[in-house]
Amino acid sequence: MSAESAFLLFYWLVIGNLVIGVPLLCVISVALPDLIKRDYYREPFYAANELRWLTRFPVSVFSNAALASMFVWPALGRKRGVVPMGDELPAWYRSLLQLYFWATSLSLLIALATGAWLLATG
Repeated sequence: MSAESAFLLFYWLVIGNLVIGVPLLCVISVALPDLIKRDYYREPFYAANELRWLTRFPVSVFSNAALASMFVWPALGRKRGVVPMGDELPAWYRSLLQLYFWATSLSLLIALATGAWLLATG
């Protein structure tokens, strides 16, 4: 692989994650069922001051996505004692979450590896 093609791969993976991934992250946040938000954004899992921040607009997009990621990787909720069950979400939504998070993780991993290769050979 030439340095130019490696750079283009890195560039398009990062741009793709920004152009496609960020709007999908917003869709995932908005599509998260209110029942899930009500069940998990409460006192035993979060402090009162955290709840005020987690439910406001700019932060709510990322906190809802983080909550949704716990349904793909349940170990992420272990720190707060959250044990999400997969049957709380519709099957299509859970599949969409799995596809989104695995595709994002894989593309960013490839972008990081390509960027490291470019730095090492540069």
